[in-house]
Amino acid sequence: MNPFDLFVAVLAGILLLAGIWKGAVRQIAGFVGVVAGAGAALRYHAVVAAHIPWFGPATRELVAFA
Repeated sequence: MNPFDLFVAVLAGILLLAGIWKGAVRQIAGFVGVVAGAGAALRYHAVVAAHIPWFGPATRELVAFA
């Protein structure tokens, strides 16, 4: 393996690790966002449902949770 091949292999390895790291961070951030959104919906859907009286009770709860 000549020096250029070694350089390309090391560069590819560094870029591979950087891509894996960014992807992992993005996945973790997305999961945290979904969990936080579900928590907020569980906590505040009744408050929001009270502000949309033009729907029936079940529809109001569903729309407020979404």
